[in-house]
Amino acid sequence: MIKILQIVALIQGFFVIIVLLKNHKAYKKTTFWLLFFCLLSIIFYTAADDENNLFVKGADWFLFDS
Repeated sequence: MIKILQIVALIQGFFVIIVLLKNHKAYKKTTFWLLFFCLLSIIFYTAADDENNLFVKGADWFLFDS
């Protein structure tokens, strides 16, 4: 069930980034890049979460663990 939610979140995240890139002239340059990289980091975290990894089982993608 969690993998389905992760896949839906990834698809929505990519959709938002595509819409953001199409309308990038409506934003200030700094605001656009902050929002873009914030969304991108959330997408990467969703895809590479250590506990619920979508692609490689048992992979440690993060340098610092809690």
